[in-house]
Amino acid sequence: METEHLVSLKIFCLHNEIELSFIYRLHEFGIIDIFRIAEQDYLLRDELAHLEKMIRLYDELEINLEGLHAIKGLLEQIALLKLELKNANNKLLP
Repeated sequence: METEHLVSLKIFCLHNEIELSFIYRLHEFGIIDIFRIAEQDYLLRDELAHLEKMIRLYDELEINLEGLHAIKGLLEQIALLKLELKNANNKLLP
C-alpha cells in the first residue's frame, strides 16, 4: 500500500492532542482501521473526517465506545440506503 493515501497515527494524535491509546481502542472496537507499514501505524486519509466525527461524539456528547460502534453501523446503513435510493432513482428517471 502506498503511503500517500495514509496519515501517520502519531502525527494525527499530536496534531489533534489525542492519546494514542484512545485511537487503538477505537480500532479494537472496529470503529476505525489502522494499517501497519514498516513498524509504523497509519490511518487512511479518506477516513479522517469519520474519525474526527467519532472523536467529537466521544468528547462532546460523552458517547462510550459501544455507542460509537453502534453509530458507525447506523451511518454505514444510511450510506447504503442512500446508494440504493440513488440507483433506484436512476432506473426510474433515465
